[in-house]
Amino acid sequence: MKQFVTEFPVGSSLDGNGFIAEIIAWIRGIKNSRVLENARKNELDENAVDLKVDATGESLALRRVSLEDGTEASGFRHEIGDDKGRLWRTEGVFRQGDEGLRDTSRIVQIRSSCLAAEPNAVLDVPRKPYLVKMLVKEGHGATDGDFPLQDRPQLLAAGEKDLEKAARAILGNGSFCLPIVYISSQAQGGWALERRALDKLAFELGGVAHVVLEPSREFSFRLRDRTKGKNPYDGSVGIILPGSGMHRRLFRGWRLPGPDDLYEEIMWAAKTSRSFLPTKGWD
Repeated sequence: MKQFVTEFPVGSSLDGNGFIAEIIAWIRGIKNSRVLENARKNELDENAVDLKVDATGESLALRRVSLEDGTEASGFRHEIGDDKGRLWRTEGVFRQGDEGLRDTSRIVQIRSSCLAAEPNAVLDVPRKPYLVKMLVKEGHGATDGDFPLQDRPQLLAAGEKDLEKAARAILGNGSFCLPIVYISSQAQGGWALERRALDKLAFELGGVAHVVLEPSREFSFRLRDRTKGKNPYDGSVGIILPGSGMHRRLFRGWRLPGPDDLYEEIMWAAKTSRSFLPTKGWD
């Protein structure tokens, strides 16, 4: 089995019913999905829904729960097979309540798995489900520590406020849920990837990691003093994990000779590190 996992805080624009509505809209857009064809609207509003297409084995389960402490959760599991002997399972839970968790009192967790339905099936690492893109694009994401949830690069300003923000990020205190991809400034200005590639990177990692751009080489020197030299510099890229700090440094060189090589390595490192972080939401 191979998995992709992410989770992120959401704002008050999303509630349990809205989350279920997003799930239904997402499934209706899946090619070859038939599980909702005969579902009645009032049936989908129930607290426990189980649908299955006998001919293909595709299934959908929806659940809603409310606890005495005020915690509420809405979740789903969708399974669909393909013609290569694989089962694609996507699960998600939106939980709200438990204010003691601060920034994660309202959180969405999404997990996708590729499983073998037949012997010798060749498994792939699941891509980020389009459901995640929908939630980010529609503005349901909240601020994760110092960084808002978005699918665009976040360019730091040169002032003291963002210098402190960058220092917290480097030391692992800049976010609660998502890794930070910190892209340092090159000596001659700019970054190791062109702006178009950075825009694409942030779009693909929306809901998976924050893409943060350093404003200048001078900023990097100041940041070095605040972090005791732990910051990436001169165009290198840091993959930073919540609560622990620098996880990997990536840079152009013999192993990653071109911008495309660096881009793909950043994508892989960010998605992999997010998938293996401890979860704060509910399975």
